Amino acid sequence: MKALELEIFCDEIHKEYLHQDHSHWMYIGILFVPLDLKAELISHLLSMRCIQHESWQWDESLCLYKCGFHERNDTEIHYSNIHKTSAKYKIGLRWLHDFLIEKNNKKNNGLVYFNVLGLNLTRMNLDSFGTNGSRDLTIYNKFFRTTLKSGANYCFGLQLRTMESSSKPVH
Repeated sequence: MKALELEIFCDEIHKEYLHQDHSHWMYIGILFVPLDLKAELISHLLSMRCIQHESWQWDESLCLYKCGFHERNDTEIHYSNIHKTSAKYKIGLRWLHDFLIEKNNKKNNGLVYFNVLGLNLTRMNLDSFGTNGSRDLTIYNKFFRTTLKSGANYCFGLQLRTMESSSKPVH
């Protein structure tokens, strides 16, 4: 049996308020990247930064197509500063729809796996998680472990043990 080596990426705490039903939500997201496929994953994602030709180069002088958008497309893409007319929006949409859903998931390429947990804080007894000052971090830490373990189990059939419950190393 071949050892499975993963790189795991986690996002910071993100809370969202929904005006429709006045609810508060917290989301926890985790990406699992098989190390033997990481270079291929990065190559796909970088190529999609070139919106017109999918031919990205870090050095614009090496690009086959001189589109003039290299500097604008070579940027951090974060949900909070994306506008529907921006290059960030187009790149992010391509990453989510064209790559993640169409290429990776529907074709079962296995380049990246993910698990997202949404917590409706409005329906939780928040007093069970400490005082206001540390509450968000306590909730995050509690449900982070759940998100990590359930993602590893669902995506790879791995039953993770915490260090507290086993003296053996966690794999």
